[in-house]
Amino acid sequence: MKQIELATQWDTMETRLQNPDFWYFLQSTEDKYENHVEWLFELVTVKFPHKLDVHTSYRTFHSFHEEIERQTELGKPRHQVVEELWSQIQKLYYQFNEWFDNRELYHLIGYLLASEHSTSIQEILKNAKSIKKDEFIESLYNIIRNRLQKWDISELSYDSNRKQVKDILLLFNILTLQQDQHSKQRFDFDRYKNEKWDIEHIHAIESQALTNQEEQLTYVQDALAYVENQAFFNELEEKKQEILADTMEVEQFQKIQEKIVDYFGHGYSNHISNCTLLDAKTNRAYKNTIFPKKREEIISRDQKGVYIPIGTKNVFLKYYSKKTKQIHHWNQEDREAYMSNILEVLGSVITNRVVKEVG
Repeated sequence: MKQIELATQWDTMETRLQNPDFWYFLQSTEDKYENHVEWLFELVTVKFPHKLDVHTSYRTFHSFHEEIERQTELGKPRHQVVEELWSQIQKLYYQFNEWFDNRELYHLIGYLLASEHSTSIQEILKNAKSIKKDEFIESLYNIIRNRLQKWDISELSYDSNRKQVKDILLLFNILTLQQDQHSKQRFDFDRYKNEKWDIEHIHAIESQALTNQEEQLTYVQDALAYVENQAFFNELEEKKQEILADTMEVEQFQKIQEKIVDYFGHGYSNHISNCTLLDAKTNRAYKNTIFPKKREEIISRDQKGVYIPIGTKNVFLKYYSKKTKQIHHWNQEDREAYMSNILEVLGSVITNRVVKEVG
């Protein structure tokens, strides 16, 4: 009967841990386990006094076997040792369930485990054991505060602070959801990790000029659909005919490409105020596309039920811009409004808040 009971408990835990929403809240995509319960066993072995070589086959099994033998030799009944070790496995499982079910813990712990500057699960467990629940939640905020204290958020740049930019954008999306107390929506760590979300430039960045005639034609046609200045529209129509006639040199197209980029966003920028999160597949497809085309595609994908991070969706819908005169342009005012909202949302975890003009 005891074996049947243990087997049932094991199956219950394994089924829960196999749920992608639950598993990827706690785990990365790099660690592969055929049986996910094995990970719980591994976490318990960390406290064992003896250490096996990490390359030992069936290391977790051997660790438990040695620990059972060690405690048995010290005089404990074998069945008692086994029950106590199994109890530790169950406690871990119940604790992870509590974290998952609590929306605030889910978001804070999920962020700390998913960020580029991740915190170990062992450190989080250690904090959880020694303090009350409210104090534990505050300790998680403090870990984030201590990290952000070292960063000047308003100065972060894609080209020199890529990991920090990604962490800030991740936290911004998570806290945007968390701060809506009436919403039950949660950040999707499963999709974030498996779809390999990364940084997307809101407005196009400087890149090599397109050399393929078809790509050049598409780029100009996309721009023509949104250009409202008649003189510039006429100029692009002329360039379009040159591309069709195959008489345009690469250097000439590069100048046109730069003018198009400047028209829709006034120059290039790697500043965090020109960055957002997007899944790798969408990012690759629209990487150097002009802002209004990206906006159109983001809205289209959102309407089809594709998951778009809330911060990314709000950016392309221009929710952060107070005076939206041009929905097809991403300008300095838009970037400043976006940056201001990032700092406002992160206000609870920013200890040294300095507002600067965005670069």
